[in-house]
Amino acid sequence: MELVAIFSFLTFCLLFVVVGLLFMTVRAGVGLSAPLDETKPSSPRNRFRE
Repeated sequence: MELVAIFSFLTFCLLFVVVGLLFMTVRAGVGLSAPLDETKPSSPRNRFRE
């Protein structure tokens, strides 16, 4: 019973780490792609906002 609990806990931690890495990679991808797309229209957007 203890082995099952430890195994389930390890699998949960592994899934959590994998999901976290996927989230970070997706967030990094969006963060890298967004500034490249917003570098040109960033000034007009700021002007419209102001």
